[in-house]
Amino acid sequence: YFGKFFIAAGYIPNKKLSKVYNKALIFLYPGIRESFGLPIIEAMACGVPVITSNRSALPETAGDAALYINPLDYSELKNAILHLLENQELRISLIQKGIQRALVFKREFTAQQTITIYESVLKKELLKPLAADKAQKITEVVS
Repeated sequence: YFGKFFIAAGYIPNKKLSKVYNKALIFLYPGIRESFGLPIIEAMACGVPVITSNRSALPETAGDAALYINPLDYSELKNAILHLLENQELRISLIQKGIQRALVFKREFTAQQTITIYESVLKKELLKPLAADKAQKITEVVS
């Protein structure tokens, strides 16, 4: 039934990903043993409602911004797709929640980068007096 509506795209270069996401009605990610699930966040950031697995780390990644399915239950998968296609209010809700969810990860990533930079600068600044002190001690021993 769904064959004519699905694209199993395979590998897509990063520079073309947003174009593909932006043309999608639904992003389906029924992983069984996935770790973080970055494609879920990418799809959400592009305003695509997500259906994903209720297993592994995917529920933690998607939060309340996705529909969850058992990836081994094809009737559950079919019902979730139909439900999302037929329910405009749900689609809009998941799109809005998904955009907000993607922003959370963007802020967390930015915050982590900022912390890493501060730590690097702080370590360098803290080591300067130690290096000067060590150089002074070496000079005293040599003299």
